[in-house]
Amino acid sequence: MGKELSATVKFDQLHRITCVWAAELSPTEVAVVSFIWWRTANWNKQYEVITAQQFLHGVRDTQTGKVRHAGLQISPRTLTRTLADLSKKGLVKRSYNKNTGTSTYGLDLTWSPDKMREPKNKKNPVNNGMKTPKRGGSQIGEGGVAKLARGGSQIGEQKSVLIKSVQEKSIRGSKPPQQQTGEEEISKSLAEASNRSATARERKKAAALKRESVRDLEYLWSAAVRKHHPDALLPVWNVKTCGMVKRFRDAWKAQGHGQLWPFLNFAIANWHRIGKLRFDWLTKPYPETPDVNFIIGFKKDFAAAKVDELFFERQVGASKADRKFEKFKRMGMTDEQAAARLENEGTGNKALQKANQRAAAAERDAQAAKAERKRAELQVDKMRAEQGRKILADERRAADEDLQRGAKTKNKKTVKRDKDGFAVFEG
Repeated sequence: MGKELSATVKFDQLHRITCVWAAELSPTEVAVVSFIWWRTANWNKQYEVITAQQFLHGVRDTQTGKVRHAGLQISPRTLTRTLADLSKKGLVKRSYNKNTGTSTYGLDLTWSPDKMREPKNKKNPVNNGMKTPKRGGSQIGEGGVAKLARGGSQIGEQKSVLIKSVQEKSIRGSKPPQQQTGEEEISKSLAEASNRSATARERKKAAALKRESVRDLEYLWSAAVRKHHPDALLPVWNVKTCGMVKRFRDAWKAQGHGQLWPFLNFAIANWHRIGKLRFDWLTKPYPETPDVNFIIGFKKDFAAAKVDELFFERQVGASKADRKFEKFKRMGMTDEQAAARLENEGTGNKALQKANQRAAAAERDAQAAKAERKRAELQVDKMRAEQGRKILADERRAADEDLQRGAKTKNKKTVKRDKDGFAVFEG
């Protein structure tokens, strides 16, 4: 633990990184430097052991599990290249411990962008210490790009230098205009790089789907959450979560369901709709973003939602309008709203007719149920009247028996029958 820095000094350091150094560094380099600063100088440290997992996915509190510092969300290859470039520039100091296999990082807070522009060869400052390239190469000096031989290539570190070199080629015989030619070539290069990145991502995704290990599932999970929920925070799967996912994956395959990822992808893509239709009974708030622990805990509910979706999609004879109408109903819409939505798509008339037919059938069922309840009430009244008549007959029979035996009270009252047939005692 180094000397404790005041808030003013920390603010000055952070301002230097984000406002002064950012003019000479790439956005990725600024993010990496800021991450190292938050892990070192912010905690009054000169050096700190930082793992690649922490760089990529962030740092979590070991007690509460909350994210203390979010990750950079870049690829491991980009992280390795960026750290190497910052080490060459002298901004990041890195040391590797062979015994523990960890790397320690620190920042040279006295670093200045001018250090990168200082000539290493004082005798030839224009060449900046670079060796003269062979035939067909090029050199960069204060005058920009100078072509050395016929058939050579132009290189540069900035877009303006590249545009200038392409313009020089266009002047020598390329088709005009020069400015458009340079920009087109740069756009073409950027498009090719983007296509290569997309192809690499597709290959990595295909390999992850084939293996479906826990780390592969975490990679697929992060990609799907970023696609369907761009504003969601992606927490790192800890050891407990990885163990739960592994057991769930093994049990899922043992039950004959196949791969686990289609199920997880369905839950991510339909997260809010499933919560509205299946978890309205929860007393606690439903998670706003997909949570793998929540899915595993309520896997039966999510599996039921998946079965409902597949069952309707596979119904024999179901038309496209019917499938869409039921889909909108499962999204929480009423019959009128679903029919209006389908009407905008040109298929709402038939759906509205069927909705009216279903409403009429429901009304008929309600009337039939009401008539049945009325019949049941009449039957109950009839049973009660029959029971009353039986009780009355029993009382009359008992009075007749008392009258025949000449029953009398203690006051020698005689027993007679009134006009209704009940026994009356008289003195």
